Amino acid sequence: MDAGIKITIVWWDDDLVELEIIASNGRFAGRCRFYEQHDVFAKLAESMKDFPCLADDARKLALGNFDPACGGGGFRFEMACRDRAGHADMRVFVRADGDDTFGKPETAFFSIPVEAAGIDSFVSALEHMELKQGATVRLRTAT
Repeated sequence: MDAGIKITIVWWDDDLVELEIIASNGRFAGRCRFYEQHDVFAKLAESMKDFPCLADDARKLALGNFDPACGGGGFRFEMACRDRAGHADMRVFVRADGDDTFGKPETAFFSIPVEAAGIDSFVSALEHMELKQGATVRLRTAT
């Protein structure tokens, strides 16, 4: 996978949507699946909209489930500027249920460089995302 974040609708019904999120910084990667309410795209877009608006702007959001005793996975991010010029990073935490080999939850924690233009494009794609199986949005890393 290219570096960045890819969100795909795996399944949906009248109540829930199942998402798969794959995140990578080119060296490390994590993938998780979890269920959320249909408003997840609006919630995610709102949490990222107009970032960064100031040099000390910081945002965070958690989706899915982080309790290892419960099924499903989770995705959490924290965005913050690393300098006064607005260069920013997104710290990503991914939790997935274990597979049949080990049976224990698996986690990944790493940073992805992001830029305002990429976030703006991602937010726009989230706001216009169709609720259909296979629909995908991507956040590319900063170059």
